[in-house]
Amino acid sequence: GMAAKVRRLTTYIPPQRAAARSGQASSRLRAIGPNCHSALPFVVGMALAAKLLTELVGTFLFVSVIALAGPIGPLAPLAIGGALMVMVYMGGHVSGAHYNPAVSLAVFLRGKLGATELVSYWAVQLLAAALAFTFGYLVSGHSGGIHPGKGVATLSALAVDFVFALALTIVVLNVAAHRATQRHPVSGLAFGPPLLAAAVARARHAVGCLTP
Repeated sequence: GMAAKVRRLTTYIPPQRAAARSGQASSRLRAIGPNCHSALPFVVGMALAAKLLTELVGTFLFVSVIALAGPIGPLAPLAIGGALMVMVYMGGHVSGAHYNPAVSLAVFLRGKLGATELVSYWAVQLLAAALAFTFGYLVSGHSGGIHPGKGVATLSALAVDFVFALALTIVVLNVAAHRATQRHPVSGLAFGPPLLAAAVARARHAVGCLTP
């Protein structure tokens, strides 16, 4: 017990013996070190694969709601905003829950995402969006309502989408990509309301869903 601990602490160890122990520990570290370094790319690859799978699933489910929510009319923004909020909770701790090329670009410009990850995120997000709208077409028999409002010029509609996409991106950067708030348990609630507000405010000028 306590007496044994005291003896270990007070026992004199000759310098030669201490050096021998240090050498044995160093040799063990050298033996382990190369294996750790050789396994590092595999670990990094697995981490990126988990992030990309999360982005694929999250984007697909989120955009599927967009593709199918048109017929429900005024409730569509509520469904879309709720879907984004739930998907953020689902994948935020894995991939950051971007589900949007504009968000990924903003996170990259802030230095929170590498160039390889950025390109990979874009590829997965575009693939998931294409699959989601294909799924929506097969289920409903018509494509999603991604077009300007009646009587609205294309440039005007794109300008409205740009402004609200910028607003959503600012929210993401200051909530999900900021150290002070990214681990907060209710931070996911911040993503749905901006999308809901944007969808309602720009309903007459609708083009897309604030995502390229």
